[in-house]
Amino acid sequence: MRQYIIRRILVFIPTILALSLLIFALIRVVPGDAALIMLAESGSAAGLPGQGQVGFGGRKVSNEQLDALRAHLGLDRPLHEQYVTWVLGAARLDLGVSPWSGKPITYEIQRRIPVSAELGVLAMLVGLSIAIPVGVISAARQDTWMDYVGRAVSIGGLSVPGFWIGTLLIVFPSIWFNWLPPIRFVPFFEDPLANLQQFAFPALALGVGLSASVMRMTRSQMLEVLRQDYVRTARAKGLRERVVIYRHALKNAMIPVITIMSIQFGHLLGGTVIMETIFNLPGVGRLTLDAVTSRDYLQLQGNVLFLGTVFAVVNLVVDLLYAWLDPRIRYT
Repeated sequence: MRQYIIRRILVFIPTILALSLLIFALIRVVPGDAALIMLAESGSAAGLPGQGQVGFGGRKVSNEQLDALRAHLGLDRPLHEQYVTWVLGAARLDLGVSPWSGKPITYEIQRRIPVSAELGVLAMLVGLSIAIPVGVISAARQDTWMDYVGRAVSIGGLSVPGFWIGTLLIVFPSIWFNWLPPIRFVPFFEDPLANLQQFAFPALALGVGLSASVMRMTRSQMLEVLRQDYVRTARAKGLRERVVIYRHALKNAMIPVITIMSIQFGHLLGGTVIMETIFNLPGVGRLTLDAVTSRDYLQLQGNVLFLGTVFAVVNLVVDLLYAWLDPRIRYT
C-alpha cells in the first residue's frame, strides 16, 4: 500500500510539470501581442506622434512604450527563461502580478477559492444525493416503474446542458413568482441563509448534470454485483435485502462509480465558469472569464494552472481510494 501511494505521487509530479508546459505554450501561441493589446485598450498611447508607431484596434502605440511594457512583463526574454521563471515562482505559490489589476495573481485566486469551493461541494452533494440512491433503487427494482423513471431522469440529465437549466431557474421564477435570486454576493459567515439561498440554484443546475452519468454507472455496476455468488450466499444466509445491498454490494460497485465522479469533477470545474457568470458569483471561474475578456494573460495562465492542478489532485485522491476500496488493486 505504501509503495502504491509513493509511486502514484511520483507520477503526479511530472503530470503537473507537463500541464504547466502545455498551459504556457498554449497561452503563447494565442494570436496577438499581449503588451500591444494592453497599451491599445488602456488608451495610454493616445495623442502620441505618428512616427515609430504600431496600430491595433484603431489606436496607435509607440514602439518605445511597447518595448518598455514587454520588458516590464518579461516578454522580451527567451521563452525557456520565461517558463522556468514562471514555474519556479509557481512552486513558491508566486504566480506574478496581474498587469491589469496590479494585484498578485495568487492573492486573487485565494480570494475567489471559497466561492468556487462552496459551489463545487454543494453541486457534488446535490449530484450524489440524487445519483446514488436512484441508481441503487433502479438496480434493486430492475424493470419496474421505479427503474424506468430513474433511467428516464438520467437520460434527461445527460441531454440537457447545465447552462440551460441555470437559465430556466432564473427565468421561470421571475415569470411565475416575480422573484429573482439575490444578485449581490453575501459571504457564508456574514449571512448563512442568504448565502445558501444564492448558491441553491447554481448548485442544483450543476448537480443535475453530474448525477446523470453517476446514476447510470451506479445502476449498471449494482446490477453486475447483485448477480455475484457472494451476494446470493448473503441472501441464502437470511440477511435482510437492505443489508445485502448496502453492506455487501454497494462498496464493490463503487470503484467504477468513483472513476466517473473524478471525471465529472473536471466538467464540474468547467461548469462553475458558466454558473458563476450566470448567477453573478465571484469565484475562480468568473475570474477566469474576466481574464479572457480583458486579455489578462498572466491571470488566465495562473487560473488555468490552478484549475488543472485541482483536477490532477482529485484524480490522485481517487487512485488512492481505489486501494482502500479494493486491497487487490496494486500499481503495475
